[in-house]
Amino acid sequence: MSYTDEWDATFEAVPAAGDDVSDGAEVIRDFKLAVRERLREFKTEGTFTATPASTKTLTMTTDLTASILKGAPIQYVIGGTTYYGIVSAIASNLLTIAGPPLGGDVTSLIYMDRSRVSQLVVMIPGTYEDASNTALIVSDLYSSLVWQKALSYLVRYRVYSNTKDTSSDGKASVRINATEVNTVAGGLTLAAAKTWYTTEVDIDAAAYDVNPGEAIEVTAVKGTTGDASDLTVEMTFVTP
Repeated sequence: MSYTDEWDATFEAVPAAGDDVSDGAEVIRDFKLAVRERLREFKTEGTFTATPASTKTLTMTTDLTASILKGAPIQYVIGGTTYYGIVSAIASNLLTIAGPPLGGDVTSLIYMDRSRVSQLVVMIPGTYEDASNTALIVSDLYSSLVWQKALSYLVRYRVYSNTKDTSSDGKASVRINATEVNTVAGGLTLAAAKTWYTTEVDIDAAAYDVNPGEAIEVTAVKGTTGDASDLTVEMTFVTP
């Protein structure tokens, strides 16, 4: 995790014996901030089985349902690589995540403060899949969506179509910096009207990060007829 101050020997040496007493207030404020930032993170070592039960679930050996809540952001480490996701379900013996898949033993699991989650909703009115399109915000909304926050991760997105293609099903997805975020080409299949379809662990870990200045786009793959209309895309981001 990233903190305002590293808690190391230098930090612990402040204040020094010879420091001005008038600096004490600032030192106390810095200390309280450091404590508060760390209390927001809840480490769960020894409470789960390292080997995942599936690519989206971890077996919990300790009941943390009172501490880890649905919708909470999480950080998990696999093979030395840090990933971010969100809790999609929690039971006394099972944790279900949305984000990059659990592709190996989890060596660290941290429940993060919920203030690190943000949500972005994009609505594309009218017929949106009359042709396959990788830039619906530009072409249909005549606009541009550029990320201006700190480095974040798109851990889940959902799609909803008011009407579906009357022939074969179309698809919808999200692109970041011109790269598909879903591991399945074209993204989520819109098999029924007025129904939410949600990513689980079909998030590409090589493409889900978004940096300041990068464009976010909504995409569609045309069904046979191309008459699906009124698309809503809901994106969930975690900012470490």
